[in-house]
Amino acid sequence: MKFLASFLIVVIFVVLSQKVDAGGQSIAGQIDRCLQPFSEGTADASVQRYYFDLPTRSCLSFTYKGGYALNLFRDEQTCLTVCAKYL
Repeated sequence: MKFLASFLIVVIFVVLSQKVDAGGQSIAGQIDRCLQPFSEGTADASVQRYYFDLPTRSCLSFTYKGGYALNLFRDEQTCLTVCAKYL
């Protein structure tokens, strides 16, 4: 039961951290996703996603494994829109 409760807390945190406004800020105003480190995730999924790469100032595709990742966008256009101020 402890595991289930911990798992649900992590899922809720990840879902809330992915809800951002057009400026890339989380609802809680805590992060700018574009500046977060790249992470491909640690689970067993295999889904094409995009992340913002600050050194190249571009949105790059990668295979997302699932799990925790903040610099994560469903498609290139969303990444470009959210991270436009860094282009």
